Amino acid sequence: MKIIALALLILLSLNMAFAKEIFEATIPDSLKCGDKTLTLQSAGLRTATIFNIRVYVVAIYGSSKGTTERPLCFEITYLRDVDNQDADKAWAFQFKESSEHLYPELQDHIKKLQDSFGDIQGERKHLFALLPGETQLSENGIFKGKIPGDDFQKNFLTIWFGKKPPTKEVQTQLLKGI
Repeated sequence: MKIIALALLILLSLNMAFAKEIFEATIPDSLKCGDKTLTLQSAGLRTATIFNIRVYVVAIYGSSKGTTERPLCFEITYLRDVDNQDADKAWAFQFKESSEHLYPELQDHIKKLQDSFGDIQGERKHLFALLPGETQLSENGIFKGKIPGDDFQKNFLTIWFGKKPPTKEVQTQLLKGI
């Protein structure tokens, strides 16, 4: 029994050694994305309203800082509950505001993203794995679907790095890196 307890203690300490507390969210230093393990490149905090309510932390994982080489993963760790209707409105608004590359299937792809996730309650992590030719969507490690093609990825990247990000603060934090 003591050996099991000691093994668990070692595993827990190893797990903590490979994670960071960023904006009150536990963010791993590396993440399995596609067939590669990528390292944490940057993270940003999304706040809302004049009260600066903390909504989520977005973390970017890549093979090197500043790369758009695939795979590239975005993990959103939610810090508060958000009902499905509000989350869907937020995605629709952000794509409408940010999209710089319009293509015929864009609205269908946004709908696919919205349908892949439900209410955000409790601890939720949404992973967007930008792989060659497709974007895979997961929630808390469970595969939820995929969106084909590179066009969606161009628009998804524009949300964070384009002219109209969710907030300038989150964009600055993502560009600055860890």
